[in-house]
Amino acid sequence: MPLARQFVLVLLAFAFTSCGLFHPKPKPGAATTTRAGNVVVDFQGVTGFTEADLRDALFDPLDTIQHDGLRPATADDVAFFLELYYRKSGYVFVSTTYTILNAQHLVLKVDEGPLVVLGDIRFTGNDHYKDVSNFQQYIIGQTRERFPSSRKELPYVDTDVQKGTDLVQRFYLSEGYLNAQVGTPTVEFVDGRSRANLTIPVVEGGRYRFGDVSIDGNLVYPPAQVRKLIADQIPLPYTRPRVDAMQARLEDYYKTHGYYTAQVTVESDPTIVGTAGGSVSARFTVKPGPLYHFDGVRVTGTDRLKPEYVRNRLRALHGKVYDPKVLDEMYQELIKTGLFAQLKVDTVPQPDDATLRLDVGVRESKAREFGVSLGYGTFEGPIIGFELRDRDLMGTGRPISFTVDYSTRTISGELLYVDPHLFETDYELRVRLDALTRDLDTYKKNEEDLLVQLSRTIRKHYNFSGFLQVDNVKTTARHVQDLNLGKSSYNADILGGTASIDLRDNPVAPTKGLITSITADVASSALGGNVDFVRGTYRLTYLQPIGKNQLLIVGFRVGVIKPFGETGGTFRVNADNDPKTPPISEGSLLPIDERFFTGGSTSVRSFTERDLGPYDRNTGYPIGGQAFTLLNAEYQFPLKLADLKGAVFVDAGNLKSRAEDVGFSNLRYAVGAGVRYNLPIGPLRLDYGENPAPYHHGRHREHNGAFQFSFGFAF
Repeated sequence: MPLARQFVLVLLAFAFTSCGLFHPKPKPGAATTTRAGNVVVDFQGVTGFTEADLRDALFDPLDTIQHDGLRPATADDVAFFLELYYRKSGYVFVSTTYTILNAQHLVLKVDEGPLVVLGDIRFTGNDHYKDVSNFQQYIIGQTRERFPSSRKELPYVDTDVQKGTDLVQRFYLSEGYLNAQVGTPTVEFVDGRSRANLTIPVVEGGRYRFGDVSIDGNLVYPPAQVRKLIADQIPLPYTRPRVDAMQARLEDYYKTHGYYTAQVTVESDPTIVGTAGGSVSARFTVKPGPLYHFDGVRVTGTDRLKPEYVRNRLRALHGKVYDPKVLDEMYQELIKTGLFAQLKVDTVPQPDDATLRLDVGVRESKAREFGVSLGYGTFEGPIIGFELRDRDLMGTGRPISFTVDYSTRTISGELLYVDPHLFETDYELRVRLDALTRDLDTYKKNEEDLLVQLSRTIRKHYNFSGFLQVDNVKTTARHVQDLNLGKSSYNADILGGTASIDLRDNPVAPTKGLITSITADVASSALGGNVDFVRGTYRLTYLQPIGKNQLLIVGFRVGVIKPFGETGGTFRVNADNDPKTPPISEGSLLPIDERFFTGGSTSVRSFTERDLGPYDRNTGYPIGGQAFTLLNAEYQFPLKLADLKGAVFVDAGNLKSRAEDVGFSNLRYAVGAGVRYNLPIGPLRLDYGENPAPYHHGRHREHNGAFQFSFGFAF
């Protein structure tokens, strides 16, 4: 508990300090002299603002004096902008003069006059809109944006009031009062010219509505279907922008359905019915033109990249009806490859046969890159990575990369080749060869593996993949008995598949939606290895926005691995951390590196990494298990501090020695809070999770809580 309190106190102190709550602000009038380079600027008669306020308001003209020197023209600019600043702050009667004493000294004399606040706001002539509360908000809205909500009385700013009256007139126009006029406000200064009461005249005029709306011409589609496109607009008040929007909606419909040269004209004249308002007819005439299809592709500007790559990406359009949305989707997919610094696609109609040729002009981006990355994780410690990448292997547009990562626990190397369009199909091939050495608390391992994965995405949201993985693993016991290590040297040949549905609005920084996936695989001596097991995992994460910039995230994960054959033999291991479980239970010869581990920044955050679950009876270190269940809930909210987000969370989870014990028994919990900082590639997270009921048994003692510093999403 003390750690949690310290964490909260540190966050609060940092927030208060950053917000300036521990720094008293200078009072207005306390300093009226500033400098612009070597030029001294004296403000005389200033009582309403501090020197810092004036510097912020006059940054540009003072910067000009600093670089161009003090001259009548630059001094006049300072005086002009100073007076403008005063007027925007409510000093209606302000006047400023300036004196240049010498090349390094400017004196600005200010006659502030009274600070004028907005008083009563009255409207006359508003016969159809007696409730003027919305109109009053239009008048004060521009001013309100510049002042805190806690300030009840706002200053009177003439330019803001004029903008507000324009908004009132736009409102009348949007309601069909095409001849409405909102006049210049009459201002009455009272209380010693410190309050301005406004009277704003309104001439409403007549109101216009839609009368007979007809659609004729060569409609192609059933008239009822076409009319439905604009049916929601007809009951609304008549306005010319609304007529234009209806015309554009009809034209866009035809163009997005292949009629590339479609035109829709409209005849509608409100002056026919006079100034008193009334019903205005509108007649839309459709000229669809021919139905266009995609045809050839011409590519220019390629250097290393073979033009055939671009043609192949767009080949699926050949012969299909023109659809700009589909074309834009393909354009976005090309941009995402990173192959192009500039990409332009023009549709060129071929009048002889009503086809469209795609002219693609490209400028290639740099294909070969070397990158260095730095990071830190609570479990891994400092992390440094190096990457060599070629996005365009031999001009084919296929990426290949070599990565080396080093931390205090792990050194790894990976060679990855990706073919997003295997044999120019919609299937993606990934081939990964990697090797690593990892020093864990319980054991140390050396591993080499080869992964071949074939996947396909359908309709952007559904992904299916199959994979073959060949592992060669050697483990060495550290803080665990050899009998709990399982087979220390083995080959695992694994065949499996994954199906996922991703309905999130953004895979990098999602704000709503869900993602769910299920994976099943099997390792068998029949495939060539010497361990046998079946494994399955399931994941569901759902994101629900709440109010403004708030987010609720819930997640569920479960996994089971079951050895069979020779691997299914048993030996005696210590029980998991369930006080109701006898101290000795049966485990399997499943190698320790194939078991599940839980606890840490992505599971139950009151436990350190991999520290929840079965443990060695003699050492108290974790040994993994065959089944886990995880439940997470997190609520995120904005903090008024450097784009940070706050988070509170509850985690629950377990890890069982035997696959048969999968379920919700003996859940361990975390209740905590943290902060998030969003980066373009995902969030940076700092969390503290409190363990509400630490369990102690033998040498294994659960901590009261744990800090987690990590990158990416928790679940």
